[in-house]
Amino acid sequence: MKINFDFLKDDSLLKEQYDSAARLAKLYEIDDYRDVVINARLLIETVVKAIFKWENLNRYYPLHNGDHRNLRSDSNFLRENLNYPLSIFNLIDEVRRMGNEAVHDIHYHFTKEQAWHVLCAVNDILVFLINSYEDKHLHYLRPDMMMEALENKTGRFRPVKNKAQTANEENVMQAKQLLANKKKKRGLVSRIKKIFKY
Repeated sequence: MKINFDFLKDDSLLKEQYDSAARLAKLYEIDDYRDVVINARLLIETVVKAIFKWENLNRYYPLHNGDHRNLRSDSNFLRENLNYPLSIFNLIDEVRRMGNEAVHDIHYHFTKEQAWHVLCAVNDILVFLINSYEDKHLHYLRPDMMMEALENKTGRFRPVKNKAQTANEENVMQAKQLLANKKKKRGLVSRIKKIFKY
C-alpha cells in the first residue's frame, strides 16, 4: 500500500507541511526507515506548534521542576488545555517516542512495519486536524482511528476548547459588552448636558 499526502497541497491550515509529509513518503519508498521516523517526529513537532497558534495558546506556558519546553511538554500542555480525543495524543506520543529512539539509538534497526506504523500515525493526526478544523471528511488509515471516527459522529471527535478557556472567553466578551454600554451611556449623558447647557 502507498501513502499519499496530496490532501495537504491545497489545505488552508497545513499546506506548508506538504513538502515535509511528501518527503516521508519518498523516504519510505527508498527503504530509509530510520529517516522516516526521525522526519515524522520533526513534522509532528511543527504541527503541534501550529496548534498553539490556531488555538491562541501561550507557547511560553509555565514549566514544573526545571523541565524544558519540547514536544513532550507541548503535547502535555495541549492535553490539559484542549479536549482532543485521547487517541490523537497517543499517536503524537508514539511518533515522539519512536523519533527519539531513531535519533538517540543508532544501533536500533527500524523495520518497514514500524515505519509504516509511524506514517499511518502521522497521516491520521493530520486527517484529524483537517477534518476537525475545516469540517472535511478525509479518511483515516489506522483501523482503530476509523472505528473511533465512525462511533463518534455526534461531534466528540472534534477539538473542543477547555471549559476554563471557554469561561475566560465569555468573561472577556461580557467585559467588552459592558464597556460598550458604558460608552453609549456616556455619549447620551454628554448630549443631554449639552442640551441643558443652552
